[in-house]
Amino acid sequence: MAKDVNALPTRKGERAWSEKDVETVRGSLSEDLQELTEDIAAAEEQAVAIAAGMGDTSDDQAEAGSYMVEREYQLGIIENSKEQLLQVQDAIGRLTRGEYGICDNCKQPIGKARLLAYPRATQCVECKKAEEAQA
Repeated sequence: MAKDVNALPTRKGERAWSEKDVETVRGSLSEDLQELTEDIAAAEEQAVAIAAGMGDTSDDQAEAGSYMVEREYQLGIIENSKEQLLQVQDAIGRLTRGEYGICDNCKQPIGKARLLAYPRATQCVECKKAEEAQA
């Protein structure tokens, strides 16, 4: 549980965080944690199976190339899922410590509505837009 629900920041005009709001965020993060953990395990299992199948293709370069593409795809899924998993774990830690909801860039409240929609957000909408505009 967050140290003090009332200490979680809100933007001007937003209602204060309620226990229900925090539980909604916590539940969403827990679901993401479970789903990502399962996705990583499945992708790793698939990558192992693909690697095992690659040994059977020594005479067929096209088939070997197909295995390589599929393996790279699975490794990309694993890498992306692990990054998302770290974001979820970080959000859970910030929520538990009572540090949840402050923008990493401007140090202002991210906004309860944004966090309810995207619980692992680390930036307010304005900072995220500015970051994307620079990319």
